[in-house]
Amino acid sequence: MTRLYSWAVLVRVVVGLLAYALTLYADLPLVEDARFYEEIGYEVAENWLSGREVAFDTLPPGAQSAQLLVIAIAGFSWRNHSLGSTKRRRPV
Repeated sequence: MTRLYSWAVLVRVVVGLLAYALTLYADLPLVEDARFYEEIGYEVAENWLSGREVAFDTLPPGAQSAQLLVIAIAGFSWRNHSLGSTKRRRPV
């Protein structure tokens, strides 16, 4: 049974990464919502890094309803940038 769960996790991870890659590089809207939140989170992190305040009330309606998700993504983007990882490509 453990082997079955391991394969199930592996398949989900591979399919998820493949869908994400196809969304980014082939412009297929498979995980379009995730890309939207990633872009908004990246913009919030950029504002934080430049010292600007972020008014979450002015974000697009989808991002306003998922503020915690946007803050989490921005936190990871901000952390990666502050640790010196500047190789991150801004989402298209």
